[in-house]
Amino acid sequence: MFDISYTLPITSELIQKAYLTLKNYVFKENFNLFLKSSLAKFEKEKIYQDNKLEYANLDKFFNEFSRKLNDKDFHQSDEFKNLLSQIDVRAIPKKFYFESDINSDSDSESNFKFYSNNKVAPNYFINKFSLILVTPIEIHLIDIIWSMIIGADFDSKLLNDVYGNRLEKGFKKFDSRIDFIIENNFSQKVFKYFYSQYNLWRDNAFKTAQDISKNGDSVAILSLDIESFYPSLDINLDKITENPINPFYGYLTEYLKKFLNHIMTSYILRVFRIIKIRLVYLLDL
Repeated sequence: MFDISYTLPITSELIQKAYLTLKNYVFKENFNLFLKSSLAKFEKEKIYQDNKLEYANLDKFFNEFSRKLNDKDFHQSDEFKNLLSQIDVRAIPKKFYFESDINSDSDSESNFKFYSNNKVAPNYFINKFSLILVTPIEIHLIDIIWSMIIGADFDSKLLNDVYGNRLEKGFKKFDSRIDFIIENNFSQKVFKYFYSQYNLWRDNAFKTAQDISKNGDSVAILSLDIESFYPSLDINLDKITENPINPFYGYLTEYLKKFLNHIMTSYILRVFRIIKIRLVYLLDL
């Protein structure tokens, strides 16, 4: 058992950086409105007092949350279990069909499609949905801290040919010493923009294919899309965190991994509940 007080401390400054990073992400987020709502409620609870802005209360939260996270038994505490109990999942419709689609014969030669902007129907049948995590802000902060430390270490091991969810270079600004100093030019943007990475992935694929063709060799481009990729992931945190580039991160990695395992378990249980409801719905059709 390691002594976390001897290793990299989770300081109030680190939590503040994580909070500002989360706010930056939420400000630009246009899909997960639940996260926007959670942050707004959190700030109203922490900052507003007697209809006045009290930013000192936010600093107090940073200090208190730092003290809690540096307690090696906090991941087993009733307070953390209470945070886990508030984790929930929302299912957002991604694809749906109408009752007429069920009764239609798609193989019939007489069947045809009539396209219209009139999308009003008495009943909608959901075919696919996206799952969105709804959780207390404290859980999001732990996730951001994980990304700042372990995520940055893991990202440094990836090849340049990996494009999805890559961390911004400015997000990985950590000193390698034990006192764990965060540089002043630390970026509050976590991931590189999806569309920029997608364009790089596509353009580099075509460039590589052209280079192979110019050399007189045959080449084929195959593009695959894994359906429901993220909900289907079986994440092994031990594999992700093995052989850290910075050995000082090893102790803190093992500590944060305890939180992540609890969070992932709570999330998976909520997802199973959603899937169970969907299966019951389908059996009733």
